[in-house]
Amino acid sequence: MATFYKVTIKEIKQETANAVSVLFNIPQQLQSEFRFTAGQYITLQKEINGEEVRRAYSICSTPESGDIRVAIKAVEKGVFSMHATSDLKVGDDIEITAPEGRFLLNTEANRNYIGFAAGSGITPILSMVKTVLAKESTSTFTLVYGNKSEADTIFFSELNTLKKSFSDRFKLHYIFSRENVKNELRGRISEYVEKYPNAKYIAGKRPWEVKCDIALPCATQNELNEEEAETLAAAPS
Repeated sequence: MATFYKVTIKEIKQETANAVSVLFNIPQQLQSEFRFTAGQYITLQKEINGEEVRRAYSICSTPESGDIRVAIKAVEKGVFSMHATSDLKVGDDIEITAPEGRFLLNTEANRNYIGFAAGSGITPILSMVKTVLAKESTSTFTLVYGNKSEADTIFFSELNTLKKSFSDRFKLHYIFSRENVKNELRGRISEYVEKYPNAKYIAGKRPWEVKCDIALPCATQNELNEEEAETLAAAPS
């Protein structure tokens, strides 16, 4: 049975019109419990309208930062996500579990990583991107990221800043399904993965095949065939 720890909300940042990132205040005595590897998630628990509700969200901060931050996107009829994006406030108490999950990235030198994300599936991959760029100066990361539009793109500004800061090692490609953006692709991410020069998607039950060292798909096959992902790839809802 999962152990929940009561913590407080330290910061809430509006990432898009319907998505926020939430930073938790982890007490010093719990720091060791909340060490994690890029790609892991935590489960949040909150009483909402008299009912105890739990949801799992991937961590978007890096292990080196010492922060525990997740992104939450409002989902239609999603009790927890609607509450988190509308009613949750700095200073509120909330219960969370220690990090867990097997969608992990243990970085190595001289590696070429490629990630494919759709919608909120960017959350664990952002942690991986930042970890690789910070720890492995001889490794590169390519990210192909699909959304409806620029306005719907979670972490849009942060990703663009990383692209500028690490232009030699971080390649970023957006795909928008409902908006034409100069120098970016238009369509669903599933339509373009196979066109990307360093990767090819094999349909059906066959695995991803990429011409790189490590491939990191951040959504299920069904999610990649949608206009955007509504659930996290690494964390069960």
